[in-house]
Amino acid sequence: MMDPRPSPQPSGNLPAALPGRGQSGFILIFSILMMLGVSTLAIGMVYNAHHGQVTAQNYKNRLRAFYAADGMRALLAQEVMDGNVKRYIDTSLSGEIEGEVWDGAGGGIAALKSAMSVRGPDRKVTSPYLGSNYKNVTNYGIRWRGYLIPPATGSYTFFVRADDEGEFYLSSDESPANLSGAPIARIGSWVFQWPTSGSGVSPSVSLKIGVRYYFEFLHSQGIGAGFGQVGWRGPKYMTERPVPGKRLAAFGSKKEKWDTVKVGMGKVKYALSEAGPLVYTLNTEAIMGGKGDTTFRSPLTQTLSMRGDNPAPPETLWQRVIFYDFHSDRSNPDFDRGGPDFFENKVSPGMVKTKGLRYTTENASFFGLDSIGKPMLGPSPDFNCGIDRWFTEWKPGWFGTYAYAGGGGDCTESNPGHDQTYRNVVIRDSLPFIQRKDLGANAYQFKRFGTDEEAAFTPLDGRGLGNEGATDKLGTPRNYSFCMELHSQFEHTSGMNFEFNGDDDVWLYINDSLVMDLGFVHKSTYGIVALDDLPLTFGETYPLDFFYCERQRFGSSIDLITNLPVLLKAGKPTSSWKRDYGNLE
Repeated sequence: MMDPRPSPQPSGNLPAALPGRGQSGFILIFSILMMLGVSTLAIGMVYNAHHGQVTAQNYKNRLRAFYAADGMRALLAQEVMDGNVKRYIDTSLSGEIEGEVWDGAGGGIAALKSAMSVRGPDRKVTSPYLGSNYKNVTNYGIRWRGYLIPPATGSYTFFVRADDEGEFYLSSDESPANLSGAPIARIGSWVFQWPTSGSGVSPSVSLKIGVRYYFEFLHSQGIGAGFGQVGWRGPKYMTERPVPGKRLAAFGSKKEKWDTVKVGMGKVKYALSEAGPLVYTLNTEAIMGGKGDTTFRSPLTQTLSMRGDNPAPPETLWQRVIFYDFHSDRSNPDFDRGGPDFFENKVSPGMVKTKGLRYTTENASFFGLDSIGKPMLGPSPDFNCGIDRWFTEWKPGWFGTYAYAGGGGDCTESNPGHDQTYRNVVIRDSLPFIQRKDLGANAYQFKRFGTDEEAAFTPLDGRGLGNEGATDKLGTPRNYSFCMELHSQFEHTSGMNFEFNGDDDVWLYINDSLVMDLGFVHKSTYGIVALDDLPLTFGETYPLDFFYCERQRFGSSIDLITNLPVLLKAGKPTSSWKRDYGNLE
């Protein structure tokens, strides 16, 4: 019998469980998570695909930037090799510096600094070298500033000379903020000669080729003519005193002249600068990257040298010369004539023109030059009417006869007692100049010095036309009656001298001007030329033409001393650069 009472109900308000509900909820959650996971995976796959594309494009841009810069660098190098440097160098940015002058600040460097601290300069001046030489200005202070550009990497020593005081400061780079707190070289009182020791000589400073170094040179001048200059001695025996303008750039000038060329979606900047004589710095920078891409910059630098190494000066320097041998049998109207006029022992100026040589390419290649000068007859001939031909190679049919200056110097007169047929024998030779280290690295001397009785300089004995019976007073057979020429070029710097002692005629031309005139027949005579006194520009290259004649038997001497540096020739084109792919992964 069934129980009539209702079945008991669960306590609370929870509904009865539906069949399978817990399992279906789990499936729903799992499904949602799966959908989210698939979506995330899909999004990740899309992202990764895009990221890969971006990375690939960036890598491509990176390659393009490097190779564009590298290619432009190679093109610039080729332009240098082809001699097209001037198309790219902005020469207006270097060559001189600016000085700021404070009048009344001639009481020393302290007075100059005091004036600088309270007022601006009274005027500005420029200089083609590091410093000044104001002979007619007194009681002033001046600050020179700009950038030094070393022509080679290595150690440099600076020298200061001044009247009255001078201090030289140097920065570690082109920033004025890094200027040395104390002067690296200073002169506290009047010093005319370049110092060799003391405070006027700086400690050794390491500098890099082509880098711009900011400097300041303070100079104060009181009473009298004033000058203040800075020079330096660098690696490979380079000495320039003062530092020439080609090593300087004006304060505030740009480092280089940059140009830009478009390459696809990017551009390439490039600049060419002169780091030193025949040494160039090539800078390129490619900037690549399209819209939405990462932009890549690839700066590259190359140093390209168009000259060989500058070796240490040799102990013996062989200088090429050309001899012209004439008859020494007293038949020549200009050579070995004898007679009282040839024993007057006098120097006769004006035998050659003081300005203007006759230039020719004949024998120029022997001296490594494009052309060389020859002296021309001057306003006061003195037994030298044929001088236009003395330094010219005779050839059959040339110059049948020529007159001489009889007594009064009239070149239209003739001497029936002499063979007036012009003839010489040309001998190409060289003379050994010996280094004089006691006078400086660039000082050399050629000396063959004797007495009136003993001929010390007779390089043509037994050569050319022969001795022709001539002897010195000791009876030694000699070949007198010859001329000699020497041609060269030099780069002008401070402190250069050319000294001669000997006989007979000597004429020295520098930059087409006669600067030593020791003409005629005379005993040993001394002359010196200080190139600082000539109107020459520091750092410029000038021709030198030297002429010498021995025209009378009995005694022949020569003593040449000069510190004009040998002009370095351009060597085989070389390059110090290499392609560096280290910034590519």
